[in-house]
Amino acid sequence: MHGELERYLDSLRRDESYRIDAVLKHSSFETTERVYFVGHNGAELGPYVRKRFPIASGMGEAYRRLWEAQEDGQRFLHLPRIFECYDTESERIVVMEHVNGSTLSDMVYRSDPSVALGLEVFRKLCDAVSELHDRFDPPIIHRDLKPSNIMLSASGLTIIDFGIARSFDPERTEDTRHLGTRNYAPPEQFGFGQTSVRSDIYSMGMVLYYCLTERTPVASLTESGFEDASIPLALRPVLMKATQFDPQQRYGSVAEMRCDFDRAECLLQHSAPAPSGLKLAGRVAAKQALDETKGKLARLRPFANAPLWLGAAWDMLLVLAWILFVAADVSIILDPAESLAVYKPWGRWLMGIGAIMIPGAMLVYGLADKRMLVKRLPRLGRWRWSMQLFVCVLAAVLIAFLTGFISLGALI
Repeated sequence: MHGELERYLDSLRRDESYRIDAVLKHSSFETTERVYFVGHNGAELGPYVRKRFPIASGMGEAYRRLWEAQEDGQRFLHLPRIFECYDTESERIVVMEHVNGSTLSDMVYRSDPSVALGLEVFRKLCDAVSELHDRFDPPIIHRDLKPSNIMLSASGLTIIDFGIARSFDPERTEDTRHLGTRNYAPPEQFGFGQTSVRSDIYSMGMVLYYCLTERTPVASLTESGFEDASIPLALRPVLMKATQFDPQQRYGSVAEMRCDFDRAECLLQHSAPAPSGLKLAGRVAAKQALDETKGKLARLRPFANAPLWLGAAWDMLLVLAWILFVAADVSIILDPAESLAVYKPWGRWLMGIGAIMIPGAMLVYGLADKRMLVKRLPRLGRWRWSMQLFVCVLAAVLIAFLTGFISLGALI
């Protein structure tokens, strides 16, 4: 009893040593916070990521296994560093490094989907998942491999978010909890059996598909044979085998999948150049340079590194300004000054709509942060932000000039 009390008091002291900077995610199963460690002299270290799991949920065990392995001296290139892992009376607490970089979903959006990007990312992803499967006995099954849980930076690729990860148990017939992201998780994760290393392989196949197309995968892709102009013929057999409904028909290990992938990559490197005219190696080097130079990314797409909430706030301000201009325009049309009273009503409406309302809407679209819109309509992301703004400004000027010219016929 005395030992349990000491551990409980120690956990309270640990919690009090951290300052919460932001709550990144909250649900009934998990709370994720960005925290700073505050020393006795008031100095701060960080940031770190702290996760809280209710003991009753049974989640977070993979973090404990990873922490114990790192405490024993093991080092991992593609997994986050765990600094603390302890239990309170009701929660499991994990404190780990704050991984800098961009998620794979953001990277695909910024640099556009391509074969070059898919090849480069998938090689690193194979190495990362191999650390989970091959360096732990029994293997750690991540169970939630998806673009938002894969971080990319100049130093490499890191897998994050092991909240629902579990250890493979040959005695079980199915998982206790059916969790995961449906578009990337295999069927057995939702009640069709127990997850294994083959489950992560299914998710890896879907992640590769996303890198090639920037589209959310669906289960019917396997039935269609991944017939898509964005997917090279050499890679389709790899995707099909990785994403079979029956786990036994998938690759038995990451190493097995990597062998077929390497053969497909070799075929691609000796095939015709990509439509852009650049060789595959050149496209890989170009993307690496783009990834490592944030300033270039910012110039190409000024909202690329801004938080989504900031972009949404900017869009709301633009729309509000447009609404105010439209309201003022309608007021002037209905109660015109002497300079506009010489126009017939239809002329005033034409000028108001053609010179202010429509051009204003075009400028709002051109200046807006379109990341959320591009997620739903990926084709909009093919043009750079600066080019879209230029087209919107040019169209607004032309429409304003044309409607003003036509309105001359409404002079009284």
